[in-house]
Amino acid sequence: KFEREMARQLEQASLGRAALTITHEMRNPLNAISIGLQRLQIESEALDDDHRDLVTSMREAVTRSNSVITNLQQYARSFELVRKDIIVADLIESLTILYQPQCLENRIEFELQLDKTVILSGDINYLGQAFENIIKNAVEAQPKGGFIKISLLKEKKECVICFENPCTMLNLDEAKMTLEPYFTTKTYGTGLGLAISRKIIESHSGKIETDFKNGIFFVYVTFLLNHEADNGQE
Repeated sequence: KFEREMARQLEQASLGRAALTITHEMRNPLNAISIGLQRLQIESEALDDDHRDLVTSMREAVTRSNSVITNLQQYARSFELVRKDIIVADLIESLTILYQPQCLENRIEFELQLDKTVILSGDINYLGQAFENIIKNAVEAQPKGGFIKISLLKEKKECVICFENPCTMLNLDEAKMTLEPYFTTKTYGTGLGLAISRKIIESHSGKIETDFKNGIFFVYVTFLLNHEADNGQE
């Protein structure tokens, strides 16, 4: 187990160095392309509708590429945590409100069972990003509708957050790989969303696990609630 963990850390370090190089080399030319396309859209009166649609599609492609680079940067860098006491239920509820319009459009219902007494010492921005990546993944896994159930409960000195949603894209073996960098079953995306969530959660001395049962994908996030145990940084 120790050797596997060491191998994983070495692989992540190599991926991190490669990601930093890629993002450095790609960011500036992509920004230049985006600015040029924007100027064409605004300043060129000679473009017909077909060419305007083409420019719009190209700008959207640049935006997607920039998103890939942003994910690479987030995965490659270390986190400087700014800690404060967080009411975890309030953070989760704010994220469900953010995704409510998209869920209504896709006929996805939220089911929340949240213990509002759970308080965690952590970085609210990073933890918000970690939970949002999990929710976003659940929304994208249900293009034909379904549900996202989120439960939060306290068990002695731990809190456990369980996210569950139907998913037709995975099997059990694939579900175990979803936390690994660059693994994805989608035709788009980087496969880094849940890997970034894992890195954020582990930087808070937490643990994230996945499972797949009867067509339901589960993500379990566990944190220690005592502040002394929750002071590690990655």
